[in-house]
Amino acid sequence: MEYMHWNLKGDLGSLLEGLALLTDDYKFSLCDSGVPVIVEKWDEDSLYVSFNGKEAKICYGRSCEFFRAFGILLQKTRDGECVFEVKETARFDTCGAMVDLSHGALLTVDAIKSVLRKLAMMGLNMFMLYREESYHVPGYEYFGYMRGRHTDAQIKEIDDYADKLGIEIIPAIQTIGHLANTLHWNAFRDIKDTDDCLLVGEEKTYQFIEAMLKAAKAPLRSKRIHIGFDETMSLGTGKYMAKHGYRPRIEIYLEHLNRVSEIVRKMGLEPMIWSDMFFRLKGSAYGYAVDNDTIPQNVIDLIPENVELVEALYSPTREEFYQKRIHAHMETGRKVWFAGAVHDWQGFCVNYYHSVSATDTALQVCKREGVKNVFCTTWGDDSPERDFFCTILGFQLYAEHMYHDDPSFTQVMKRFDFCGNCSAQMILDIADIDNPHGYVAAKAAKEETNLLIDGSGKLVNPSKYLMWQDPIAGIFDLEAKKFDCKAHFLGQRDKLAAYLGKYPEFQKSLKFYISLCEMLSLKADFGVRLMEAYETHNDAELKRIVEEDIPAMLQKLEEMWENNRALWFERHQAFGFEVLERRYGSVQLRLKTTAYRLTEYLCGNIQQIEELEEKRLPATVEQKDVIMYNDWLWTSTAWGR
Repeated sequence: MEYMHWNLKGDLGSLLEGLALLTDDYKFSLCDSGVPVIVEKWDEDSLYVSFNGKEAKICYGRSCEFFRAFGILLQKTRDGECVFEVKETARFDTCGAMVDLSHGALLTVDAIKSVLRKLAMMGLNMFMLYREESYHVPGYEYFGYMRGRHTDAQIKEIDDYADKLGIEIIPAIQTIGHLANTLHWNAFRDIKDTDDCLLVGEEKTYQFIEAMLKAAKAPLRSKRIHIGFDETMSLGTGKYMAKHGYRPRIEIYLEHLNRVSEIVRKMGLEPMIWSDMFFRLKGSAYGYAVDNDTIPQNVIDLIPENVELVEALYSPTREEFYQKRIHAHMETGRKVWFAGAVHDWQGFCVNYYHSVSATDTALQVCKREGVKNVFCTTWGDDSPERDFFCTILGFQLYAEHMYHDDPSFTQVMKRFDFCGNCSAQMILDIADIDNPHGYVAAKAAKEETNLLIDGSGKLVNPSKYLMWQDPIAGIFDLEAKKFDCKAHFLGQRDKLAAYLGKYPEFQKSLKFYISLCEMLSLKADFGVRLMEAYETHNDAELKRIVEEDIPAMLQKLEEMWENNRALWFERHQAFGFEVLERRYGSVQLRLKTTAYRLTEYLCGNIQQIEELEEKRLPATVEQKDVIMYNDWLWTSTAWGR
């Protein structure tokens, strides 16, 4: 593709520095001989871009709107449009994304910069770095030990880079719970309440928290900071109870929140917290039932006034749910944020069918209810097996909601083809590895409006549990009977192979997913075929399995591991891959033991194979059609835990 040449004049400020970072990705140059672009800054959060075939004009309120406008100019002229005029108004003050840097996959600085360039073209203006222990805290050498940590210099480099692109970097840390990887070290025994919660009321705890806050904030411009406070269900039930006796957890929680918020206030920072515990700590309530939708006034009175509340809801698809929960937040009188998600934590693939349905509903409610700050979360639960770059299509959905009332998914995909520098359809084809049942509904009611699932809200991830489950004691074998495994996975492989060579940033990713599909085409229903041969006393088939199927799987497994390794070290720092390699090693050794067990049986050394004598039962009774498992350990028997 030839570079397009532009000559920008007008109210540019430092914007040229940001544009210089985008030239290679988006194939343009800035020069005096280029097409004239008149740039004007105005006093509204909106953008205007026009082109008459000879000259372009851009008007913008904020840097994020300028970069989006320039991206629209590039995209439309590249598509051959000679005359056009576009005006868009931002529906949100803050709209961006969050990356999880704490569950075993620390993106490199270069990878984060690549994401930031895409966010700029989308018109987003915030990127949150979620870091439970992936940063250095002076005086606490075991904090983040062997977990992988960005240095202050690296974070400052990211912040400087983002600032040139009109993007605010906000740190997100934890100051009460979600600290199991830290608290398991004896160095923290004096401030440990339970396995993952800090000991409230202990002075050493607040010394540690102050050190964390200073360390997390130091390299960054932003005054905003996310201090966590979510999912602290075990709070006050360990050392705290032994020391102080029983107290209602909400009292302990609010006492700690007030203490930490005062530390933050003295540091001149603006804190926000996840708000789930105001609902989960009500009596015996732990979940997100629709009727659990109020915060008692006596609790509201004790929430510090300087604390902003982040309502994080990732899965509901009913407007009623979001309306009730957002109303409950508004009634506190505190500033309210909304955090949705792209469902990327369930294994190898991102579930876009559920993500889009939930996001469309949530953001429409946010617009109606006046929520002005929203962001899309990503999570690396159970150590991330997916390629993070497959989540970025979800960020485009948020961007289109920021600048439009009701964006169609067709519109989202078209913009992503440009902003993401790859194919949105390719991302969906990768996602479809986990969609063997075809749960995408026809868009009948509003043609091309939204990509929906069938309305059931079911999440499925067969690639994960069929990939990692034990080959001879397969607790998910009945799930493999529900679809033609070989046909589905080989079909997805062929779709993905068509993209090879087209998108440089996805070469290693495609090779990895292709090898995953090839491995699953052999392994997914292996246990079904093995059991059938055993039960029918088909010794010839058992012998063939030992001599052909298992060696083929071992070869494909090695190819998949090598492709995963290449992708990992392109995107991430080293720490964390050893967790995934344990999974590969487990499958490899269990395949070899399966061959050993079958050989012993065929040779007459054993009269039966105990693992195959066990009747296979459904993996779940709650969902009769499809299931979703998000824990690698559950792919083996209970002994594996």
